[in-house]
Amino acid sequence: MVTVLAWPGLILGQEYTFGKDCNNTYSGASSGNGGKYGFYLAPRFLNSLINTGEISSGSRASRTRHAFGGAIAAGYYLHNLDPRVPLRAEVEYAARGDVRASWDSGAGAKQFKALFNVQTLQANVYWDIDTGTPFKPFVGGGLGASFIYADYRTEDRSYSDSTTGLAWNAGAGIAYDLNESVTVDLAYRFAGFGNAEASTQNRTTRNYMTANEFLLGLRLNF
Repeated sequence: MVTVLAWPGLILGQEYTFGKDCNNTYSGASSGNGGKYGFYLAPRFLNSLINTGEISSGSRASRTRHAFGGAIAAGYYLHNLDPRVPLRAEVEYAARGDVRASWDSGAGAKQFKALFNVQTLQANVYWDIDTGTPFKPFVGGGLGASFIYADYRTEDRSYSDSTTGLAWNAGAGIAYDLNESVTVDLAYRFAGFGNAEASTQNRTTRNYMTANEFLLGLRLNF
């Protein structure tokens, strides 16, 4: 067995031990084991590229707009119950900034504008892949509810509404155990938010919204 003191461990006062098991494969151990009780709290920074989807009123093409946001999640490492189950489950609330888009149908046509705000509440499940080092890739997904505010405007009218729909996501990322109590992770996910919708007089406008999202977060393990 060989004991290696790597520089990340040196900075944090940790020591990682690597060796060969009976199957002649490398295994390792670090202190990043999900905390004493298996729970974690995770604040996250969110960078979202939101796609409006095609606007049903006038068949206007989709627009992609950028929005910053934040999320907070509370979760549990299921391997604390059974080491053979490398999963963790969490509930996450996320809020994103407003996104705005406009459409111009040509000379003499009325300009159409829209504003959207998307919030989500989802249950996520992740598979953490043990590499025998502080680095742990993961894949996962989730389902939940979306809360979308939509405001549509032309030069002579405006109408808005809030809708609740089905939210979902699927993605992957990589985590690094700084120590037993703190894990930092970077992830990408593709998300669906459901339909934004509002009506006025004889017109109903709707559009199905999606996003490519990048997340940087901390897991505070306890």
